[in-house]
Amino acid sequence: MKYLIILITLLISTDSLSQQYIPYSWDNSRKTEEVVMDQNSEIVLLNKLKYQYVYEDEKLTLYYTKHYIVKVNSDKAVSSNNRIYIPLSNTIEIMDIKARTLGPDGKVVELDKNEIKEVEDKDGGKGYKIFAIEGAEVGDEIEFYHTRKMAPEYFGREFVQFEAPVNKFEFTLTCPPNLKYEVKGYNGLPEIEFTENEEYNQYSVSAENIPALSEEPFSNYNSERMRLELMLAYNSYSDGSKLFTWEKIGKNIHSKIIKRERSEDKAVAKLLRKIDFSNASNEYDKAAIIEDYMKKNFFYEENAGIESLQLDFIIDNKFSNKLGLARLTAALLKASNVQYEIVLVPDRKKMEIDLTFESYNYLSDYLFYLPKSKSYLTPHDLSIRLDIIPSEFTATEAVFIKETIIRDYSIPVIYTNYIEAPAASYNKDDMEIVVNFEDDLFSNEISLERSFTGYQSSFIKSILPIIEEQQKEELLKNLVKFMTSDADIQSMKFNKTEFDHTNWKAPLEVSSTFTTKAFLDKAGPTLLLKVGELIGPQSELYQEKERKLNIVNEYTRSYDRKITINLPEGYQPQNLEDLIINELVKNKEGKEIFKFKSSYELNDQQLIIQIDEFYEEIYYPKEDFKAFQKVINAAADFNKIVLVLKKN
Repeated sequence: MKYLIILITLLISTDSLSQQYIPYSWDNSRKTEEVVMDQNSEIVLLNKLKYQYVYEDEKLTLYYTKHYIVKVNSDKAVSSNNRIYIPLSNTIEIMDIKARTLGPDGKVVELDKNEIKEVEDKDGGKGYKIFAIEGAEVGDEIEFYHTRKMAPEYFGREFVQFEAPVNKFEFTLTCPPNLKYEVKGYNGLPEIEFTENEEYNQYSVSAENIPALSEEPFSNYNSERMRLELMLAYNSYSDGSKLFTWEKIGKNIHSKIIKRERSEDKAVAKLLRKIDFSNASNEYDKAAIIEDYMKKNFFYEENAGIESLQLDFIIDNKFSNKLGLARLTAALLKASNVQYEIVLVPDRKKMEIDLTFESYNYLSDYLFYLPKSKSYLTPHDLSIRLDIIPSEFTATEAVFIKETIIRDYSIPVIYTNYIEAPAASYNKDDMEIVVNFEDDLFSNEISLERSFTGYQSSFIKSILPIIEEQQKEELLKNLVKFMTSDADIQSMKFNKTEFDHTNWKAPLEVSSTFTTKAFLDKAGPTLLLKVGELIGPQSELYQEKERKLNIVNEYTRSYDRKITINLPEGYQPQNLEDLIINELVKNKEGKEIFKFKSSYELNDQQLIIQIDEFYEEIYYPKEDFKAFQKVINAAADFNKIVLVLKKN
């Protein structure tokens, strides 16, 4: 939440606090280390982080130091480590930068600071410093540290585990004695040690021999890496209460979203008169109409300035950031007498939330929950409509803000609740395919009816009204040619191109006919039909190494495919049993949660293949990985089936 820190007021006092910044330095006489590389092309010998908070000119200031040493034992490792980036966001001043390479023969090459360059951020941010480690070779150690003087970080996250093993990790945070942080380790990080005295409070942790952890398909990598979370929790010079809690952020955000100036109310009332509610019979309809109007007339701009939070500005200029669009949505819902709750939601793809650690670092976006219809509304995402929210905001706990009116005062009630993922039947990609053979038996004529719903269709529905005809045609081609790029298309169309609040749940349908030689081969008098490729490319999960990460699906989904093959006269399939695949996973209650099942029916010269596939759960334990793997690979195995047709 980009504007969250702007909303926070932190009262501090510097009375009798005199702790000063202590510059960092490394060991100038350090020699290279003997390490066993094993299968690893690189090993992180040291990852050391120091947070030092001090008061300067009555302001809390952070000196952040990172000291990093990596042993590179391949050309790839050299290439990925010989360029150093130092972000400048939130940075007041670079205090020091040093870098060097240490060779096994004792050769040392130090960084020429004149080679450090600054690169601007194209999006208007502060950019970063960049420098290259010249002359690094296989077998060397690349070492650097930098110290940045920064505005204070009230929330932080540091990853400890990487794709390369780490020999040693060290973390320390020191701060004035009136401040206390909460620091929590995850996924095997040792317990945090706390020391306090009259001069400072200190938090420290170290770990050794941290194993490498690589990304895996169908997983949430960052959530399972060893890491630590930190946040400022208490200031003894304030009222003694915890500085940041879900309740406090809820009340703060509630105030920022619902409180409006008189000029804003006038602008909203004027805008409301332009919205046609004549077909609205209930609150759900009103909310859908408001959302549809906003997403056709207003645009999300991530880097919009602070002025774009004003509703009259938004209405005049037709754009804003997430908070601004949330404010306008809330104002229109309120003025239309639609009950709603504000929802502060994490992005589970980036990091799964820990409700016991009330760090605002977890929170990502604003949603609205309509309790009467039990629906969710996403104010900023143009590709989403009422009833469905971006998949990364589902299957997660979130912070809800419910408004209660007491004696004409609006009182926010804060609570947490789980946002369910929609059922697999909501997210469908269904196909009906009819295959005919050309007279020369060298190509096929294929009729395709494809139908999408839910996440499978949402983005396309949102862009169809605003793209040019040529772009629509290219989009159509992509939806047809997913089977084969050599398709010679005779006809193709969207059965419907206009979608709004009245028909958003209706499927997006594509109809086409085309000819292709891609699926048919000849071996003498025998025809080989690549029937498996008719369903398009499939994910494969042939993972040989032990699974390290739990299974996490992006969203639930289902596929219903019917393939009708009109066999050429006199030809019969020889390997029909290959078409029978049945892989199924049930949960502890006996419910089917993952499934791939293919079957067939042969009637004279017509072969009908039916495929049912679905993934009904988001999370599944790594201990049961092989069961999930079999279902995923069943689709990939079907994809490889070649039907052998012989003439009688």
